[in-house]
Amino acid sequence: MRKGRPGTRKITDKRREEVEQVLLTGDWTMKTQELLAARHEVSTRTIREDAVFIRRRWADTGSKEPPDALKADWLARLRSAQVAARRHKQYAIVGRLMHLEAKALGHLEPTRIEIGAISTSDPRELAATVLDALPLVHRVLGLPAPDAEPMVIEAELVEADG
Repeated sequence: MRKGRPGTRKITDKRREEVEQVLLTGDWTMKTQELLAARHEVSTRTIREDAVFIRRRWADTGSKEPPDALKADWLARLRSAQVAARRHKQYAIVGRLMHLEAKALGHLEPTRIEIGAISTSDPRELAATVLDALPLVHRVLGLPAPDAEPMVIEAELVEADG
């Protein structure tokens, strides 16, 4: 194992922590790279190599994480970006980020209810009955009232054997 100067690992880790913070804030400019290089007495090339190292580590970590953990981490970063946008009064960006969050959480997807039933009724009549009962089901389950938007009903009649 190759040994470097005493304390080199600590110095490198501290520098990379700062580079990572800059990457996370999105302030990755040539000027910022020059400032980091001057502060840590290294070249801008070293700072860019640190950024490559960090991005690889992020990619490696991501491939080992379960999808739910990755989504949770992504949502945390998204919410952090929302806070930063609010702080800087960038309300259009806040709106876009909130839309992105709603989409990621599935809030913009239509509600889909599948009902398997043995019935001699016309499936369209059965679907209409279910829609009529939907507000009651929401109340019983303690859910908010269903949207007033028009609903698309897909119904299929499968003849029973026998």
